[in-house]
Amino acid sequence: MQATLEAQCWRCTAPTLLPAERPVAPAADARPPKVTLTDYIADARSHCEAVAARSRRKPIVIGHSLGGLIALALASEGACSKAVCITPAPPRGIANRTPWSMVLYANVLLSGKQDRYHKAWPFGVSQVLLNNVPNALRAGIYANMRYEPGWVFADMMQGLPLDPSDFAVPLLLVSAGRDRIVPPKVVAATARRYQSALQHYPDHGHWIIDEPDNQTMVEDVLRWLSIEPQPQTHYPVPSEGQLRRAFQA
Repeated sequence: MQATLEAQCWRCTAPTLLPAERPVAPAADARPPKVTLTDYIADARSHCEAVAARSRRKPIVIGHSLGGLIALALASEGACSKAVCITPAPPRGIANRTPWSMVLYANVLLSGKQDRYHKAWPFGVSQVLLNNVPNALRAGIYANMRYEPGWVFADMMQGLPLDPSDFAVPLLLVSAGRDRIVPPKVVAATARRYQSALQHYPDHGHWIIDEPDNQTMVEDVLRWLSIEPQPQTHYPVPSEGQLRRAFQA
């Protein structure tokens, strides 16, 4: 996606959040620092602030899956000018009960330990997250996935509270018909709650970002990014004297 965006003259940065706390291959006896989802959001916010300081404008944020939920959180804070949330994890209050989540996180749930690094097991990732990605690409995607501190998984189970009244930036949500972990109805419920635009792709899965035939989705995102938000019209509140004179006239 980044290559396509940059070809259309968008300047992109794709930071890895908290890389020191999220290793690709931790030692067997390594214990993570107590890092939570709030820390992920704080690090993402710092990247937004750095971009804003360089360019003197707030960035557009694009997030996928858990990153989509983080993008929602940044939008609620006004840390970005727009947000695109691709198959985003839902916030607190929107139920997402699917048996596939048990398949994906079976090894994490069975461990029952928050003070360890965790990564969903290969079978779960292949069958749930990457079910619509060509088999030849799955091993490489899995190898680049990072381990997460166990507290983050607990935060994901509890959900992140986001008040709809806090949102004042344009939102685009993307759902996929073959998504086994965040079904389209869940994404649609999130879109309704936050009054966002919604694009649905029935032939794609959760990992639409790496599916070779995702160009339509990318082009739709580009088209939406190019739409200038309509300015709101603010009418001045008349004073008591103005009201009296208008009534007398």
